[in-house]
Amino acid sequence: MASVVALLVLTFEISVVAALLFLLSMPLYKKFQNKFKKNKFLQIAVPYYLIVLIITVVAYFFPYVTSPNGVDVAAALQPTAIEILQLFLLVVFGLLFKSICLAVLFLPFVFIAALVRENFKQKGKLCSYGVAIVTASFLFSLLITFLPWLLSGVIYLIYWG
Repeated sequence: MASVVALLVLTFEISVVAALLFLLSMPLYKKFQNKFKKNKFLQIAVPYYLIVLIITVVAYFFPYVTSPNGVDVAAALQPTAIEILQLFLLVVFGLLFKSICLAVLFLPFVFIAALVRENFKQKGKLCSYGVAIVTASFLFSLLITFLPWLLSGVIYLIYWG
């Protein structure tokens, strides 16, 4: 019984974060909805990719930003400006590719959420928030139940992939 309660609590916490991201991405979604009027796939996929890219960049650089910088390096071992630029470009292209992989991996869940949102669009804004939380909870429960290795794989992909 305790494990079921723990699963429900974790699912609720993750779904609230997912619903907040969903609500924060609504202006971006509406902008692309006006831009791609006839292509529903691009209306959903492009803003979703941008959100995944932002989350991936934040997740990648968060440990570097929060770690203390107290290591002194000998002058002979310090990287040159060209080496720093090469590393920066490698990280940027790597993050773009990793974001594409993550976006494609979770895109079916986003399409399900968009379908549910479209069906409940006329009910009002409060219902839209509730539907976002319930849909995220349901999809996260499915993800944890049937693909438990996926979360550790995503973490591995972001930092070491």
